Amino acid sequence: MPFVLGVGVTWCYAACAPRKGWTMAILDLSSAPDSSPDLLEFRHRRREQALRSLVERGAARGIVRDPVLALQALSRRERLHSSAHGKAVAIPHARSITVVRPWVALGRCARGIEWPGAEDAPVQLVICVLSPAGLAWPRHLARVAAVVDAVRLQRQRQWLLEVAEGEGLRAWFAGLGA
Repeated sequence: MPFVLGVGVTWCYAACAPRKGWTMAILDLSSAPDSSPDLLEFRHRRREQALRSLVERGAARGIVRDPVLALQALSRRERLHSSAHGKAVAIPHARSITVVRPWVALGRCARGIEWPGAEDAPVQLVICVLSPAGLAWPRHLARVAAVVDAVRLQRQRQWLLEVAEGEGLRAWFAGLGA
């Protein structure tokens, strides 16, 4: 069973031959392919519109083959449990057969987006994590955990609200190990 330990690292215990017992392996997710960072400035104030914009950006980049199915996967995940994590952050994520390669996109809205489940404040940062269906669940969840860890501190969230697209944002995405 895998255990997420930090950004980009998952510990996995795998059974070997009965006489050899258990072994431990480290899986480094930093080698997972990803595209250059995507930053969207939202002008709308509803969750559905934000998710649609993110999926459309993925389709425009060639990462999402069928935006309708990818949007359905994100919407289904949202119906199960809101991806609003509090502190004005939402991290919608899904695995889908329509996703070509792992992708992380950042959307922001200074006014805030109405997001069901966001109890403390409207969501200002939306970080979408999409993975192909062939990517194992532990690897997908490790990517989500890396994003959660990256926005844990207030100064990091504030920086993401203010940063312009460029080298600083590219370095932040690279630091996710996603």
